[in-house]
Amino acid sequence: GLSLRDRSIRTVLSSEPEAASRSGMAPSPELSSEPEAAGGLCRDAPGLEVPSMAAAALPAELIGMILLGLPPHAWGTVARVSRAFRASAALCWENMTELAVVVGADGRIRARFRWWQSAQIPTSEVPGGRSTERVPDAELDGEPGASDPAGGWCGCLDVAGREIGEISVAELSVLLQRFTRLQSLALRDLRLTGRLREGYSRHPGQDATDSVLALCVYLLTRCPHLQALSLLRCVGDAFDTAPSEQRVRSGQPPPCFGRLRSLQISEMDGPGTAGARWLVRCTPNLHLLDLSWSDANFGSLLELPRAIERIDLVGCLAVGEAQIRELVRSPEHGSLMHVSLPSGMPFSVVHTCLQLPRLRALECSGAYSDGGAPRIAIEHAELRALGLSALLLNHACCLELACPRLQRLDLRQDVFVFEGISGLSLACPELELLDVRWNAQLQLKVTAPMAELRSALLEGCAALSAH
Repeated sequence: GLSLRDRSIRTVLSSEPEAASRSGMAPSPELSSEPEAAGGLCRDAPGLEVPSMAAAALPAELIGMILLGLPPHAWGTVARVSRAFRASAALCWENMTELAVVVGADGRIRARFRWWQSAQIPTSEVPGGRSTERVPDAELDGEPGASDPAGGWCGCLDVAGREIGEISVAELSVLLQRFTRLQSLALRDLRLTGRLREGYSRHPGQDATDSVLALCVYLLTRCPHLQALSLLRCVGDAFDTAPSEQRVRSGQPPPCFGRLRSLQISEMDGPGTAGARWLVRCTPNLHLLDLSWSDANFGSLLELPRAIERIDLVGCLAVGEAQIRELVRSPEHGSLMHVSLPSGMPFSVVHTCLQLPRLRALECSGAYSDGGAPRIAIEHAELRALGLSALLLNHACCLELACPRLQRLDLRQDVFVFEGISGLSLACPELELLDVRWNAQLQLKVTAPMAELRSALLEGCAALSAH
């Protein structure tokens, strides 16, 4: 008969209405709450006999569905019931394809995970859309639960650490061993300690002291199925030194991480120029690259893969105007759809980016006018989102937008600078969100009906008048 050693499993398989309601399953009138081991029969009513069900006879999918209704910490207990339950418990861990290791508000490290069916991740095309590229930072702050299965996490594990936010390489390796088919991994606010024992043999010896590069190579080697890797404010001394005998031999071909589609290295030091070039050469199918507020330096952005669609360079002081122009004008990178420029770029660079035929979103904070023209015209047939906050203009200037597919427009000015643009002409019939706060001299002119407009932020526009 079926041997049930765990109380939570008994609850799920019990026919009692109370237990069934707690587990979320309808009670079955054919199953008794207690199996009769002697005769191999279950009695629920006089004259009714139902044979007990062997665990090995249950389909693996059915056992997996039962286990997914239990808390993850119970899977280890369930695995000791029988071989069938052990195999199903291992399958549950394999189905968890997204993992986020973060530091909570109490300083404890938590590993949150979920399976692919519950994942909803922002797209690279338009902010606010949905796709499967990376885990957004806002979702890393939420607590797991079943109330919101679409956006929440299905499980959470506490990871041991000696100090706040500190985790050793050994502890991280043990954690990653549970998730054999991991496709999305996010590490945030971690301090890594210990000695790295794998991965150094796969990256160039001259960059063995590049800690960020070594961390990326280690994770991509440890998780070969990764499609999205996100590193945010991670530091530590675990990857600063590599044994010389583990470094790659000269002439050995570099590895290929062809599955990786999304890479985020934000608010971190590095990788260096040589390491960054080497890393992108090993990721030929990279679609999204987020280097916001990092010290990464490619030297030339032409080193980026041809498949790149989104690039975020906000806060990258190592990237200049010439590199942006070189990238945008390159015929090999015509698939760019989302470009976030470093702050303080001249308006001529913004116009250069508007030449991209597939451009969907363009962001640049603190752009300044490098000419004295009284009007600045922006036209694009496919643009969906435009962000030009904190414009620096030394003369009265009117902005004319003719973007029939534009949905979001951000022109908010710095609250301490009561100037901004003096006029705005809109020919954007599909506009949904408009933000023009603190443009004190703004005169607004709408040349096409905006039936889709849902939000208009006009705070601080003292001279605003509509025509």
